[in-house]
Amino acid sequence: GAIYMDLSHPSVINSVLYGDNAPDGPELYLYGSSEVTVSYSDIEGGWEGEGNIDVDPLFRDPIGGDYHLQDSVECGDQYYSPCIDAGSPDFTDSLLDCSWGLGTELSDIGAYGGGDSLITAVTEDGSNVPQEIRLVGNYPNPFNASTNISFIFNAVDQAADRPTHVTLNIYNMLGQKVRTLVDGTVPPGTYNVIWDARSEQGEEVASGLYLYKLRTGEVDQTMKMILLR
Repeated sequence: GAIYMDLSHPSVINSVLYGDNAPDGPELYLYGSSEVTVSYSDIEGGWEGEGNIDVDPLFRDPIGGDYHLQDSVECGDQYYSPCIDAGSPDFTDSLLDCSWGLGTELSDIGAYGGGDSLITAVTEDGSNVPQEIRLVGNYPNPFNASTNISFIFNAVDQAADRPTHVTLNIYNMLGQKVRTLVDGTVPPGTYNVIWDARSEQGEEVASGLYLYKLRTGEVDQTMKMILLR
């Protein structure tokens, strides 16, 4: 299938796993004690979880490598993808055009959710929860051209419910900064940032392994991602 898990416990969200050419097995193959949480995703063969669907995503040209969703209403495509406006309610597509996200109420399911290194969603939480600034990860990973990076900031109490300065930077394996995605103060909430590896002055970033680092005055977290072209 699409993802093989050996003693791992990932979370999959807003993803399309459909039409892979493995000789056997489901799109998500669990081995040993592996577990997976799947939500708001299009999984061929179906998968239990909130918001999941099992239907042809209607990509424009998957054979030619075009995995944008078809939109017969706005983009003149033949069909209208069931993945439009079917993603997580925690995110919305901030950049709406035929080359990006198309959902006007919710995010789209799939790799292309509208945005260009922008914070696309904020869910504020004023309840008494432990203070936490956590880098969640990126999806898809590996990715081609663009990926979504999420992080969470929760306040310890009402008094701590105030903006905090956050930076989120991309580095190559030489330690050189490739892009700054976030540099400013943000209130407590859940954030989704999209890195478009094509959008810097029209120049594409080379394929390879990259690091993205979330930093505040008290937290410094780094994770890896792979850009494939």
